[in-house]
Amino acid sequence: IYDGEGTTWYNLGVCYMNLGQPDQARNAFQKAIDMGKQVGSAANNIGVIFFQRNNFPEAARYFLQATEAEPQNANHKANLGLALENSGRLKEAIPLYQEALRLDPNQVLAKQQLGRLGY
Repeated sequence: IYDGEGTTWYNLGVCYMNLGQPDQARNAFQKAIDMGKQVGSAANNIGVIFFQRNNFPEAARYFLQATEAEPQNANHKANLGLALENSGRLKEAIPLYQEALRLDPNQVLAKQQLGRLGY
């Protein structure tokens, strides 16, 4: 791997994710972020790793970073909402689900969560 190319680190992270090696994936994604490449997607993927480990506050931190890097990405907003909801911060989650649906009316996670919550 060429150590100086952030996109390569991102792609390596995707490979590690697909191989079921989340710790190696997280390290590769973090290198991509540090190099300013694929920041939204890399941060989102790290958030997924933490979410799968039920570390919702840390997942929310990375989903927020993804949302800040790509503010028009409905998936990042819905993921952030879910992590906040699972952290006991429902009042902060609902507007994120609503915003995700505004950005993408077909965003499935936001639809499911708002429907489950009676919105």
